[in-house]
Amino acid sequence: MRHEARLTINGRKWRVRLVPAREMPRDALGDCDHPPGPHPTIRVRRNLTQQRLLEVLAHEVLHAAVPALSEESVTDADRESTRLNSSH
Repeated sequence: MRHEARLTINGRKWRVRLVPAREMPRDALGDCDHPPGPHPTIRVRRNLTQQRLLEVLAHEVLHAAVPALSEESVTDADRESTRLNSSH
């Protein structure tokens, strides 16, 4: 399984890495560079279920795309997205 990919967000290339849990803070499932440096990176724990990995990746991509959004706003968007997806 490949553990790294590239993604373009707002015209900027981001590296997406699936990492072992030991490389993440204990309370984090994913994170992204704020502010992005010369090689912006999104990291997601690779031991998550496929569904949870996609949810965490979407959360981190939203942070990268709209860095001015607070954690609370991004989490609210996550909940709304989940609600809309489950109603179909």
